[in-house]
Amino acid sequence: MRKPERRKFRQETVIHSYIHRPLSIEIIRLLWNTNITANQITLFRVVLNIISLILFIQGTLWGFIGGFVFFQIHEILDHVDGMYSRLKNQTSKIGAYMEYLFDDMFSTSYGLFGLAIAYGAYNLTGNYIYIWLFISIAIAHSLYSVYLVKFKNEQICEQESLHNIDHDSEPFPAILGVGVTQGIKNLIFTAMVWKNEFLLWGALGFIYFKEHFGIDTILLALIIHSIYFNITWIKIALFGYRKARILDSIKR
Repeated sequence: MRKPERRKFRQETVIHSYIHRPLSIEIIRLLWNTNITANQITLFRVVLNIISLILFIQGTLWGFIGGFVFFQIHEILDHVDGMYSRLKNQTSKIGAYMEYLFDDMFSTSYGLFGLAIAYGAYNLTGNYIYIWLFISIAIAHSLYSVYLVKFKNEQICEQESLHNIDHDSEPFPAILGVGVTQGIKNLIFTAMVWKNEFLLWGALGFIYFKEHFGIDTILLALIIHSIYFNITWIKIALFGYRKARILDSIKR
């Protein structure tokens, strides 16, 4: 197999397009002639992910900085393992399983990633609002997941389970050159797709912005996540209600 060439990537956030993905290609090129497998890369990034969560929990300046750095390295390797497996023809169901299992457990605002940052902020301030916001996010996401299957599509779990994730093939909406209204909608969609970055950067700037400007960046990020997940489960619930009303009217 030929070593993969450097290339440009589709539009995402600035961080993903210009830092994560280009760095991931360089890492793949370095690993190309080794015996390292994609699944080994996945397990290694999970270790880095866990270290970042332990650092976030400390609720200190260096804890937040260290957690940010380790999580960003983990994010880069998240791109590496998927591209590496496809380029080396190492895709597998167990690889996809590990991707879904560990990402949802350690890398989401409704999982241990969100809890670690919320607890770190609580550890520093003694304010329970961060914990309550995390609980609201976890409950809202749980409702969304259940209602999505029950009301939107009964087959959605079967259709989406254990697919190998290929971020490069995902459609991603343009922000420029599509009209103002559509551009704003696509910008909001982009922000929601990469909403974890709000929480991650909120943790990095938490102490500095709170001390110098009185801005609580973690609180703002958690509020954004809570609003988003609560809107989504309510939207799905309303869809289910309208669907039930339509089915009842047909029976009559």
